[in-house]
Amino acid sequence: MDHQWKNLETTGVTEEETVKLNTTEIWNLVNTGGGMMGDGGIMGNGGMMKGKGMMGGGMMQMPHPIHIHQVQFNILERDPSEMDEDVWNSVKDGLIDDGWQDTVLLIPGMKIKIIMRFKNFKGLFLYHCHNLEHEDMGMMRNYKIE
Repeated sequence: MDHQWKNLETTGVTEEETVKLNTTEIWNLVNTGGGMMGDGGIMGNGGMMKGKGMMGGGMMQMPHPIHIHQVQFNILERDPSEMDEDVWNSVKDGLIDDGWQDTVLLIPGMKIKIIMRFKNFKGLFLYHCHNLEHEDMGMMRNYKIE
């Protein structure tokens, strides 16, 4: 399926982009080497939540620093098996996976598993690529804590 960017105001929040207050979720993020949006949310086919996330589509083969508002998360796993080996070897020693994060670098071909707890506040919050040009092109979405 070809994932195309959609206007934030017209797409709303999908079921996959809705989480329950006081729950913990694991999100799988995958940069398939393209953009990052599908019908289920910014992270692609079915949304990024509940283990179904992916980045793919129309943003060229680029790294995406993914920022999630309202929560901090821990990186459980970083899988570079689908990455270009030379690229992985050139960046792996500079990546910090320990401790609390609010942004994670997703390189083309990389898969990342993160865990976060949704507590204290209900409402709409953003998740987006921190590359300004990507964000300006609509590479951002709302997710909802209810």
